[in-house]
Amino acid sequence: MIVQTWRSLHATGNLDALTEKLLFSPTRPAEELYEWTTDRWQVKNFAGDAAYATTFAALRNRLDRWMVETNDHGPEAEAMYDSDMAADLGKGNPAVEKNIALMKQWAAEGK
Repeated sequence: MIVQTWRSLHATGNLDALTEKLLFSPTRPAEELYEWTTDRWQVKNFAGDAAYATTFAALRNRLDRWMVETNDHGPEAEAMYDSDMAADLGKGNPAVEKNIALMKQWAAEGK
């Protein structure tokens, strides 16, 4: 219900600026780093802050190692999801087909 309310407020231009930015920004920064113990809503991105450069580099290296160790190749292509969803279409489950149509609609809208 809350997501529907946010979408309604967004559609009518009635969200406060911060909520609008956090929930409906058309793009996100390529990298993000937050001080979660003091900024639980992740408002201040320290990724480009020189004071956090050492911490950020260490975290980036840790992620790179993890990706090698787990054979993680990064995000999958959107086409993969389309082929996965195609397997569920036409099987007589209108709820699944409605959800797939909605996901495709949201993807087209950039949500």
